[in-house]
Amino acid sequence: MILESGDLKASIRALQYILTMSAKHSVDGQSLLNELTQLGLPKEHANALVKIYDEHFEKLTDKLRSSVMRLTKMNDIHWNIFDVKTTNNLHDMHLPVVTMNLNYDDNIENQAKSISFSMNPEQFAVLLADLQAARDLIKNYSKS
Repeated sequence: MILESGDLKASIRALQYILTMSAKHSVDGQSLLNELTQLGLPKEHANALVKIYDEHFEKLTDKLRSSVMRLTKMNDIHWNIFDVKTTNNLHDMHLPVVTMNLNYDDNIENQAKSISFSMNPEQFAVLLADLQAARDLIKNYSKS
């Protein structure tokens, strides 16, 4: 059986997720072995994975602990305001739209990533208020 590139990537990602979540929730090797075989993984493959999982459990949990509360490093933020013309049944309307592009470093995968999104003025106001409230909570929490 030959796997396509996409299938191989999906399989590796699924295994990464299973092993990471197992370590995160301190699943013992025998329980992981049972789950993997119930998912249809051949017993010899499941045994090999569990052996490696057990051998490197401490390293895996240490890595997870070190990355859990680490702040993501924001590299760059771009934003624009566009005037979007829309037409309804009666007349043309011009609505402002805010677009944002956030470039950051992913602590788990150790690679640069980007997120882009658009929002109307009301959504932007909510986002701004939430970010200001979060900033205030962090300031208050760090003082105590």
